Amino acid sequence: MAQVFHAKQQALLKKIHDGYFGAVARIVYTIEYQKCGLPHKHMLIFLEEQDKIHIVEQIDALISAQIPDPELHSELHCVVSKYMLHGPCTPQKCIERNVCTKHFPKSFHHQTDIQEDGYPLYAHPDNGRTIVKGETVFNN
Repeated sequence: MAQVFHAKQQALLKKIHDGYFGAVARIVYTIEYQKCGLPHKHMLIFLEEQDKIHIVEQIDALISAQIPDPELHSELHCVVSKYMLHGPCTPQKCIERNVCTKHFPKSFHHQTDIQEDGYPLYAHPDNGRTIVKGETVFNN
């Protein structure tokens, strides 16, 4: 598993350095290990000024924070359902003072917006898509 992770991260770094997102100024990353021992990578990519993302359409072309359509993207829907849901929130995991420390659930947003501080607020439309895990129902 470690060899596969290493090979995939090296392939990803090569793709990025080869200009997938544009001209790269710097990359900073850290590799962390989840409780079950599986690695994951947090990466910050600094692009040269001419390739920086400044408009919503560029963000939406690269990032989606929505539940995939199970009809059109069944494999992606399955992966999101299995690995990419936060919750259910409990005091043992992320609840402090009756609030999730990770700011879930997020409020619905029809479209992606760029906030005054430059950070995007991703689209989370109320499109009726849900995923049920145990007794918990997840939506966008």
